[in-house]
Amino acid sequence: MLELEYSKFIEIAENQPRNEDKRKLHYLEESNKFTLYIKSIEYWEYFTIIKKEDIAEFGLRYEVSEEQAIRDFKKNVLFDAVPLKEKEVPVENLPEALSKEAGQEMIEESKDYETFLKQKFAKWEKEIFSFLDRTIEEELHKDVKYMNKSFGEFLRELFNRVNTVGFRKGLMATIKLTLKEGIKEAEVQLDMDVGFDESFNQDISWLADRQLNGFYIDGKRWKGLKGVSEDLQREVSQVVSDGIVNRDTMGEVKKQIKERIDVTDSRATAIARTETTRFNNHAKMKSYLKSNIVEAVRWDAFLDNRTSEICEALHNKEVPLNTLFETSYITKSGKSKHWQGDMPPAHTNCRSTLQPVLKQFD
Repeated sequence: MLELEYSKFIEIAENQPRNEDKRKLHYLEESNKFTLYIKSIEYWEYFTIIKKEDIAEFGLRYEVSEEQAIRDFKKNVLFDAVPLKEKEVPVENLPEALSKEAGQEMIEESKDYETFLKQKFAKWEKEIFSFLDRTIEEELHKDVKYMNKSFGEFLRELFNRVNTVGFRKGLMATIKLTLKEGIKEAEVQLDMDVGFDESFNQDISWLADRQLNGFYIDGKRWKGLKGVSEDLQREVSQVVSDGIVNRDTMGEVKKQIKERIDVTDSRATAIARTETTRFNNHAKMKSYLKSNIVEAVRWDAFLDNRTSEICEALHNKEVPLNTLFETSYITKSGKSKHWQGDMPPAHTNCRSTLQPVLKQFD
């Protein structure tokens, strides 16, 4: 019986007939994992293992509990699978632990910060439109102040979810995955194991709070996700209020709301891409410091026709660890500017990364 990665296993399971005459999906549930099998008439063909903690981490992106995530997994993946008891498993030498992170493919779709935010904005849009469909026909015939009040209460409840524990946990899970990717990249660069320790968990909490509460980038203030939700709440409320007064059609109101959401979404995802660069390089820098074999870092810009003047000036510059990068450059408009910072990103949508400079040992 051949072991497969989760994504390949599911591809086979979903694209091949599963019935008593051909292939059938089976599963064994244990306290911390599921083992999935594909069995033909004559023999057991493939298996994969997915940890429950990976399913729970995936569920965080949709702000559901671990129990609900497990139930959804059973409902959506194991709906017609045959449950097994441990004594019925036909393989005695299954590996207890796998070198790969089984189940990682499950969260591939929403593992990055940009996708996390896009899913959140799409959910907001869907729930706003659903509320309008349920209520606006009746409310249009009522007092405008009453409609404004009821819709305002709905929006406050909807957008306040950005402040809930569930949202923060989902954000932290997304950041954690990006940090792990940065650590892995550093481990490849250094040809050594660095690992994920408790200090990274502290960094995750700090980075999540930074995204929620705001920060400065490019000399400009980013309000953070809390500020974004508050602004969007006011804008959408105004659209509905104006629509009622002007007797706009439902389609016109929805179009204006979508435009507001799309603009806010675009701004937020630009920040998300930028901050993903920060998460990645933050993990690399910490890995370099932990390794004790790195003496300096080099700025590695992505050079093409979209490369910024800052990153062109910083490209291949080297500084000792715990030292700031610094450069002066000329903008396209001819202005002279100065930049200083410890790592990429140097600006919004920055794609630069860090490279280690190793110590020379005799």
